Amino acid sequence: MKQLSKLCLPMALLSCGSPPPPKSQPSKLLERVMPMFASTSLNGTAIDTGGIDAPLVVKFFAADCDACSRTLPAAQQLYSEMPEVVVIGVSEDEGEAEARKSVSRYGLRFPVVVDSDNSIARSFEMKSLPTTFVADKQGRIRWVGGSNVTEETLVAAVRSIDD
Repeated sequence: MKQLSKLCLPMALLSCGSPPPPKSQPSKLLERVMPMFASTSLNGTAIDTGGIDAPLVVKFFAADCDACSRTLPAAQQLYSEMPEVVVIGVSEDEGEAEARKSVSRYGLRFPVVVDSDNSIARSFEMKSLPTTFVADKQGRIRWVGGSNVTEETLVAAVRSIDD
C-alpha cells in the first residue's frame, strides 16, 4: 500500500497545482545566468539587473512589431498581479519617442528601457521579437517565450520556477 501512496502523491499534486509550464522557445541561454544590464528607464529610474533577488521577467519588444501588441498585455497583467516578480521591458526601438508610444498604447506600468544600440539584445542573443525571458531568483534563465505568450503561459512559466 505504501508504494501506491508514493505513486499517487505526485499525480495529486499535479492535478491540484498550476498548469504545467509551457514549452520554452529554444535559446542558448536556457539554464544559464541571465546577462546583466544597467540602464535608465523611460521614467528616470536606474535599472540594474545585477542585484535582483527575485524572479525576473525581461520582455523585449518594439513599437512596429505586430506580435508584440499581443504579448505586451500579458507582461503588464503579470506585473499587476504578481508584485513579487520583477518585470523589465526592453524596447528595441531606435528612440525614446517610439518606446513611449508603446508604453502609452498598452498602459505599461513596469519599467521600460530603450536599447537603441541593440547592446542588450546582443547580450541576450536575440533572434526575433517579441521575446520574453524568465529567470529564477538565482538569475538562471528558466523559460523563453516568443510570439505566442499569453497571460496564462507567462504566469505558468513564472510559477514553474518556484518548484
